[in-house]
Order: sequence, then C-alpha cells, then structure tokens
Amino acid sequence: PQTAWRLGLVAVLVAVLSSVAFAFALDTDGMPHVTVVSFVQLSLSVCASTALLYVLAALREERGATRAELALMEETQHELRRSAELAQEAQAAAEQMNKSMTAFLNNISHELRTPLNGIIGFSEIIRDEMFGAHASPQYKDYAGDIAGSGAHLLGLVNDLLFFSQLNAGRVTITPEPFDIYSLLNEIADSYATQTEDAGLTIKVDEAANPDYFINLDTVVIRQILRNLISNGIKFSHAGGVITLGYRMLADNHCEIWVSDTGIGISEKEQENILQLFRRGAESDRNAVPGTGLGLAMVKMLVDMQDGIIDFETGGKCGTTVRITLPLSAQMSDADLQDKAAAR
Repeated sequence: PQTAWRLGLVAVLVAVLSSVAFAFALDTDGMPHVTVVSFVQLSLSVCASTALLYVLAALREERGATRAELALMEETQHELRRSAELAQEAQAAAEQMNKSMTAFLNNISHELRTPLNGIIGFSEIIRDEMFGAHASPQYKDYAGDIAGSGAHLLGLVNDLLFFSQLNAGRVTITPEPFDIYSLLNEIADSYATQTEDAGLTIKVDEAANPDYFINLDTVVIRQILRNLISNGIKFSHAGGVITLGYRMLADNHCEIWVSDTGIGISEKEQENILQLFRRGAESDRNAVPGTGLGLAMVKMLVDMQDGIIDFETGGKCGTTVRITLPLSAQMSDADLQDKAAAR
C-alpha cells in the first residue's frame, strides 16, 4: 500500500511540474494564454487520473490487508477464549475430583476405624487374660501381635483421615494456653510401650523448663509431635534414643524439637522429604512401613502457623527436626506464667 501511495503522489508532482514547464515554454513562444491553460488542465487531469488509479489500488490493498488482519485477530481471540474455557473446566473438574476424593477418604476412614477399634479392644482383652489364663502362652503373644498390628493400622487410618481434613481446609488453628513441658512428657509416656518394644528409649530433654505455658494449638502440636516421633521410631535401630525438647526464642517464638539416633537424612533427601508421598532414600527405607504423609503433614501444619521447619542431621548419625512457631499474642507472657504459678 505504501508503494502505491508514493507512486500516486509522484505522478501528481510530475504532472504539475511538466505542465508548468511546458506552459512556460509555449507562453514564451507567443501561444495564446487560453491554450496554455487548457493544456495544463488537460495534463493535470491525465496525471490526476493516473494518481487516482494508484490511490484506489492502495486503498483496495489496505482494505484487503485490514480484513485479513481482523479475521486473524478474531480467530486468535476465539482460540484464547476457548483455551480459557477449557482451563476453567479442567480446574472445576479437578476441584470436584478433590472434593470427591476427600469425601471418600472421610467415609472410608470412619468405616475402617469402627471395626478396628473392636479388633484392638478384644485382642487386648485376650492379651491381658481378663477372663482367665490361656491354655497356651502363645495365645497371649498372638493376641498382642493382633493388638499391635491393629493399633498400627488405626494410626494409618487416623493419619489418612486427618490428611483428608487438612487437604480440604477443614483444619483450623485455635491457640490456647497449655504447659508445654507437661505436654511433651504426656506424649513421651504414650510412646513408652512402642519404643520399648522397638528397643528404644524416649525422653524429654532435661534442660527443658518445667511448668512453662505457651499459647498454641495443642491438637496441632500433638499431631506434629506424633508424626516426628513415629518417624524417629521407624528409622532408629535398637539401642537408640528419641528426645523431645523446647526452648523460647526472641521475638515471642518457640522452638520445639524431636531428635533421634536413626539413619539420618542427607542434604539431597531434605529437598524432597517434605513433599507428599516422598520417603527419602528408598534403598534405606524400603523395609520401613509408612505412607509418606507424615512429614508432608508436618510441613503443612507448620506453614498454617507461619512457622519454620528445619533439619539437623549427620548423615547416618541421627536427625533433629526443629519446629519454630510464633506464639499467639492473645495472652501476654506474664499472664501465661501466672497461670503456671496458680497451678
């Protein structure tokens, strides 16, 4: 189009200049003035027609290009709208699938827990010989195995149920004042039998300050500690020690930690160990049962409280997992310790 416009303008300019020059030459030879004007008009008309043809060609070319561009733009916009619609449909389908999966996990977890509780309860009755001694001592051992396996399976079901609630956004943080030292001792005592059966020792750090109140969600803290302790038991060998502890940090933060003397976690494994269903080096962990949900849930619960999770590990010489959490400002430190003094 630009070339046609230029040719049209050049034609007009050439016509004007040639006509003026020709008219000037004729006028100097004495040709009548009217004839000169008529010739100039004729020359201008011819050149103007030529220029008009160039201009019309340019307009047609521009109009065709514009239509093609508009058609291309409309097609592109249509494809973009369709892509956006497909993305929205895929997102909606994924959300619906996630809701359906969560509902299924909730239902199946409840259905599994009821018979498991019955199995565990009756096997414990048989193990403890509540209705008299068994004819053979092996029955007591078998009942103990049933109770232990049932308890393990129930723990997995509870983790699955909690994860489904966490994934669905149904877990909320509700801080309340509690004695962190007493909580650590209570949880350690609840694992005494399991650690003893594994040939391990579990204890609370002697340097931990007793009767110290903090303001956090006890349900969430219990879940975090249970997952960390369970990992320590799984990956520690007989004779090992699992230690729980805490300390207060500056800026109203609390650090809670669990250490073990297990197989440790390499730096490379630490990059992925907090992801769902990741369990570190499979060569060392194939023989260890688990779902790969524990540390991932810990990370999610810590993130919900704007906290930080950190590892200290010596390769094959054990691991310390440190959880740093900001304390709720609902109660001042003085008020919390007044509660401790009033106990």
